[in-house]
Amino acid sequence: MLLEIEFNNIDENNKSETIREFKSLTEKGLKFGKNLINPNNELQTQPHYFESSFTELLSLI
Repeated sequence: MLLEIEFNNIDENNKSETIREFKSLTEKGLKFGKNLINPNNELQTQPHYFESSFTELLSLI
């Protein structure tokens, strides 16, 4: 598995329980990119793929 989905069920702005979905690369997927972290919310991640390895990643899909 190259990509996983993380769930965060706390919305700090509204102080209510909501489900938010964030994608992040697994250890195996880190060969093809890195996980960027939102500076405003450390629980929020977003995968960033390396252009140099994108062709190899595309061939795996």
